[in-house]
Amino acid sequence: MYRDFSNSESDNSSIFGNNRISLSDNSGVDGSTMVQATPKADLVNIVFTWNFGGQEAYLIGSFTNWSEKLLMKKAGGNEFSLLHPLERGVHQYKFIVDGNWRFAGDQPTMRDNQGNINNFIDTTHYASSAAT
Repeated sequence: MYRDFSNSESDNSSIFGNNRISLSDNSGVDGSTMVQATPKADLVNIVFTWNFGGQEAYLIGSFTNWSEKLLMKKAGGNEFSLLHPLERGVHQYKFIVDGNWRFAGDQPTMRDNQGNINNFIDTTHYASSAAT
């Protein structure tokens, strides 16, 4: 299961790291380096959950190029969760639970080009997580 926390009344952008800055080579009048804020992208904070037990669970998906496993936090007896910002669009994902690749039957699924069943989320019309 996933939850959209982008409409939250509190400004969680600093907690979730949505406001990223990059150091540029711009020099101020006094020779000091200036910091310029550059928005990463229009991100949406999503809470992913795995509700089917296990000792260790990871999230992996198209948003990590299927290469980076994101460790999920055990939130209860059988539940794991992870808050992860996503760019707008359709994203496919799976869970790696105790070393086995799994999809969650209680979340939307689709088949990829190789015939694998993956979960998916479409964040196209979600409200932005960026502070206004």
